[in-house]
Amino acid sequence: MDKIHKLQIFADYFQLWLEDRQTSSTQREFLYTDQHISDRVWVDYGIVVMFTARNMTVPVELAILEAEPPIDLDKWDHVTETSLDIPSGQVEICGCGGFDSLMLPLQTGTYRVRMYHRGLASLSEDGLDGDDHYQIDLWFDSTIKTKVLKRWTETQ
Repeated sequence: MDKIHKLQIFADYFQLWLEDRQTSSTQREFLYTDQHISDRVWVDYGIVVMFTARNMTVPVELAILEAEPPIDLDKWDHVTETSLDIPSGQVEICGCGGFDSLMLPLQTGTYRVRMYHRGLASLSEDGLDGDDHYQIDLWFDSTIKTKVLKRWTETQ
């Protein structure tokens, strides 16, 4: 049965983390490139970092799904897909550094992660306010290479 969690997460350093409970983000070296920022995603074993448009509390919808959902790219500004290994059977979603953390039990294994961004052009001039919204869909699947399904550019 699909489960949807509606959250408000402080995206410190413009980041939302989705990570396996067993992995330790404190022992990682986060080496982001301009390409990661443009793709709005960085991936390592047991962790996916989603880059947001604001360094503020943002609305996030996390959906744990039984199967791959249909996709309507026209509803979103930016969409990426990747894989996440969850060997512990627990996944945590939080802002960078553990802000607003939610821990969820899942079947151990590999999951597809589809990340959606909307409202990226709605930010105020100072970048503090906006109608940006983020959605993350997770479903049990095989490993894939990270890919951008729809790319946002600042000129949109």
